[in-house]
Amino acid sequence: MFNADAKRKFIDYYTDKKSTKEYCITLFEATGEYEEKWGADLCSRSVEELETMAEDIMGLRYWDRNPRIFVLNDYTRWCLDNDVPGANDNFFKINPENTEKMRRLMVANPVHLEWYLNKIFDPVSEETVDIVYRCYFWLAFFGLPEEDVFDVTAKSLDLKTASIIVNGRTYPIYREALPALKKASKLKEFVFKHPNYKSDIKKKRASGTSLIRGMNETLQLQSFRVIISRKTKDGLEAAEGAKLTYQRTWVSGMYYRAFQKEQIGLEVDFHDLAKRQMEGKDYKVDGKTNTRRAIMLKKANNFKSDYGNWKKAFRI
Repeated sequence: MFNADAKRKFIDYYTDKKSTKEYCITLFEATGEYEEKWGADLCSRSVEELETMAEDIMGLRYWDRNPRIFVLNDYTRWCLDNDVPGANDNFFKINPENTEKMRRLMVANPVHLEWYLNKIFDPVSEETVDIVYRCYFWLAFFGLPEEDVFDVTAKSLDLKTASIIVNGRTYPIYREALPALKKASKLKEFVFKHPNYKSDIKKKRASGTSLIRGMNETLQLQSFRVIISRKTKDGLEAAEGAKLTYQRTWVSGMYYRAFQKEQIGLEVDFHDLAKRQMEGKDYKVDGKTNTRRAIMLKKANNFKSDYGNWKKAFRI
């Protein structure tokens, strides 16, 4: 930690809980990378410098970001109260919503997602295994839990109703996704490109019925994540700094559908989404104030706040 003596004094003043102390230390270790570059404590820096730091170290989502903002706000206030050299109130003036980061790490609509996929992956017309990776992101945007993606087959698709049925739940299909979905449901081999080959060759697709299967016989989410992480990293410049994950694409799709409802005058309600997020999970409850319902309501409110920031990020 930079300026460790001051930080430790603040932490001792701030909390007696071991877990909260550890949280603060981790946060200050992250701010320390910037403070080392500045050669000064964060409490003394300009709004612009602090916003750059905050965009990097703060979480994207409301519930990740806000606890960190609260700690750094209280640290800044403590520095002012204790006359730490150079302390100012600039941290109170930064934009806490992190909309710039949200613009890079989420998408606004199906057209935006298609733009991103075109920057990262081979065109659908080339019939490479990238079609499968495109479908992976489309399934996220449709709202499928990541653990269900390998359960999708060609029979899951209902192109007449533009919907997909997986494990008893129905999800919407957007027209921008149709070219990749149609190819993925029919292809039995993929074009294989290699820099050392004079021409492209075709390789047999893995056996099975899963829409999300490439040339590897073993279907593993971790393998998918590794490949996609590499491809998104390689395409970072082409995608103008944008970098998606399954989870962020999934949330983007949820907010897009909420916005569609809002546009036709329906109330935006995240209670059902919060309930689904809690299914099959254990939470520490006390039967009084910290009940499962209270946790659900808090999650729903967090989604609503995050949704508001998503709209601001994409100016919609």
